Amino acid sequence: MELKAKYEQRIEQAEAELRQIKNKILRISTLRVLLFAAGIIGTIYFYQAGTPTICLTIAVTFVPFLALVKYHNRLFFRKDWLETCIRVNSDELSALADNYEPFEDGKEFTNPAHRYSFDLDLFGRHSLFQALNRTCTSFGKEKLAEWLQNHLEIKEEIIQRQDKGTGCLFRFPGNIPDHRPALQRGDKRPRRN
Repeated sequence: MELKAKYEQRIEQAEAELRQIKNKILRISTLRVLLFAAGIIGTIYFYQAGTPTICLTIAVTFVPFLALVKYHNRLFFRKDWLETCIRVNSDELSALADNYEPFEDGKEFTNPAHRYSFDLDLFGRHSLFQALNRTCTSFGKEKLAEWLQNHLEIKEEIIQRQDKGTGCLFRFPGNIPDHRPALQRGDKRPRRN
C-alpha cells in the first residue's frame, strides 16, 4: 500500500472512531447529569424516611455516577489520543506534499559558530531539522539538534583522518591511492613462479 493511502486510511479510521467516542461522551454526560439530579432529589425527598432509605438512594444514584465519571475520563483520553493521531497523520500527509510548516523549525538551535549551520540550512524554515523533526518533547528536539550539529563534525573528523594518509586537501578520484588488485587496474597478469 502506498504511504499516502496509508496515512489517509489511518485518518479515516480515527475520524470514524472519534465520531463514535464523541457520541458516547454526549450520552454519558447526559446520563451523569440525570443521575446526579436524581440523587439530589431522592436524598431531599427521602430525608424523612430515615438513614437506610437515604443510603439506598445514594447507592443507586451516586455510585453509578462515580463509575460513569471514571468511564467518561477514559473516553476523553481516547478522544485526545484519536485527535492526536489525526493531527500526526495529517502532518505526515503535508510532509509528503513537501509542506513542512506543521513541524518546528528549530531556529533556536542556529549556531553562527558552527561551520555548516547556514550553508546546509540545518535549522530554520525549510531546513534539514524541520524535515527530520518528528519529536514531541523538548528533550527529543534538543537531542535531534545535538545529533545534527555533532554528526557533521564527526564526518569532518573522518574525512580529515582519511586525508592524512594521502596528504591532499580534497578527495578526488585521482587523489585517492588505487588499492584495487593488479588485474582490476588493467596490469598484466603476474607470473607464477
